[in-house]
Amino acid sequence: MDISIIIVTYNVREYISHCLDSIKSSVSELSYEIIIVDNASTDHSVELIKEFYSDVIIVKNSLNLGFSKGCNIGAKQAKGQYLLFLNPDMIIGQDSLMKFYEMAKSKTYRDVFGGELYDGSFDYLPESKRFFPTISSSLIRLFRIDKMVSIKDYRYYHSKSTDIEPVEVLTGALIFIAKSFFNEIGQFSEQYFMYGEDIDLCKRISQYGGQCWLAPQIKVIHFKGESSNYDLNYFRHFYQSLSIYAITHLLPNNGLISGIVSLFMKMLAVFRYLILKAKKGFFDLLLFFAIFVFASLLWAISYHQDIFYFDYYLVGNIGLFYAIIIVLIKCLIGDYLHQGSLRFTSKSNYGFILISVLAISSLLPESIRISRAVLLLSTLIFFLVDILISRAQSIRNLVFSEDQSIFLKKQGLYFVSNQDVSVRQPNAKVFKISDMNLGEVLGSSDAVLPFFYSNTTNSLYSSRYSNLNGMKIDRLTNYKLGIKRSIHQKRMLDLTLTVLLFPLFVVFILLKKSESSEKLKNLFLGKLTFVGYDNDDTLPFIPHSLLSLGGNVRDPLIENKSLKHDYALHYTIWTDLTIILTNFGLLLNVLWIKEEVE
Repeated sequence: MDISIIIVTYNVREYISHCLDSIKSSVSELSYEIIIVDNASTDHSVELIKEFYSDVIIVKNSLNLGFSKGCNIGAKQAKGQYLLFLNPDMIIGQDSLMKFYEMAKSKTYRDVFGGELYDGSFDYLPESKRFFPTISSSLIRLFRIDKMVSIKDYRYYHSKSTDIEPVEVLTGALIFIAKSFFNEIGQFSEQYFMYGEDIDLCKRISQYGGQCWLAPQIKVIHFKGESSNYDLNYFRHFYQSLSIYAITHLLPNNGLISGIVSLFMKMLAVFRYLILKAKKGFFDLLLFFAIFVFASLLWAISYHQDIFYFDYYLVGNIGLFYAIIIVLIKCLIGDYLHQGSLRFTSKSNYGFILISVLAISSLLPESIRISRAVLLLSTLIFFLVDILISRAQSIRNLVFSEDQSIFLKKQGLYFVSNQDVSVRQPNAKVFKISDMNLGEVLGSSDAVLPFFYSNTTNSLYSSRYSNLNGMKIDRLTNYKLGIKRSIHQKRMLDLTLTVLLFPLFVVFILLKKSESSEKLKNLFLGKLTFVGYDNDDTLPFIPHSLLSLGGNVRDPLIENKSLKHDYALHYTIWTDLTIILTNFGLLLNVLWIKEEVE
């Protein structure tokens, strides 16, 4: 075996087909194998690979073990003389494998190779070749000094060459290395869960007498950052990797210094995460406050014919109070989980927010209560502004029709899944992976809006309209119950109802009904849900439920495939609430008896 291609995946269904199609189209007489190490994906990407790429070797982990450990697992399975570590969100050129192999044969086994990376809009990515981090460059980057003053980013090589050149660091998204040398240097360090492992590997390549080479004739599209979810775990892993590298390679071997650096990085990770989340809530806070003051003035002038009718000191305080309430409600229903935009409120949640605000208003003392008309007016204006800003954002919602035509409402995007693929957008061009000459595409001076089409899975992808997660067209990615916000809302509903049922928990404990108290505990921990369906591989996974979608005994005639599909496709918390309230007596019975309703 000449080459083993190792790809570590985690919830990458939307673009793994494009990566695999590009490998299959890589013109080569070499023998190679593709090994995919899946880190417990939940998006059915493994099922897609098994269905359309049956010759791919799949190693499925039961837990997310991280990138480094995943690569090492794949390397142990590999039979090839050379290893190509490849990110799943990449498209390689048709002759990349042969060029890598020929370069490796012309050098020594200690030489390691990478290529030029371009993003989904065909812009060159400077991280294709980097310098080793130093203390000064790390501090500049860490405290964002390069963003505040004009400092040339000296993490990257800024010169471009047309010939192969030695570099210090190659990106871990694309590394071609002899298997014998990879094992000799100790593989990827498994201290790194994700991020920084490529710098550490290149450091050891240098220490073992090897050399990293950047080959500009090998060009690759990398949908940079689109497999990353910028949550607390992202920041924790990122800053943990920085501290591991600093402690290992930059700082003196001192336990006190290591401890201080590790603690500082953990604090910085939490701080960055909170800042990321807070800016969205802060935007809503200011927006509603301004609208509330404006609505008060408008109502005082138009209805009371007196601009000074209200005490505006009180108006300001009450406006701030309601602004905080709205931000808290939006936090609870998951409107700040999305990373790519400031506005993300679902229309189905507007009513919930309005009812909650009016309910809270009715509970306030009369002395600090303001006109409900002002509150209603300001809330409706806030919703209107929210919708207008949402409409001005990038494409988000795709609709898949039964006749296999995919269209985007009010955006003019059409994708026809037969012999032809077309996109009605200015300067749009569809590139079929199987026919695309990557060298010519990246070398073209034409300004195009690129869309990438997988012939195998019949799916379209565009990075330009993506913010972070890309635009994906696929039957299984349209389920509302498959997106983070809906999962969050369902979990918050379960948690709220469980808290309300806490007196029952005390009763169960006193009566020594351990099975019943265990159910409430599992509901609180997220191991059970109040309403749901029996899981299968074609629908988003949810925990086992107490009530069926029919609100009674699970029966194949009642809870059929269509019912489960509609529930997952159009899920809202109102669906769960309706089933729970309608069948509340049955729910109490299910909690009380030993066996669950099945």
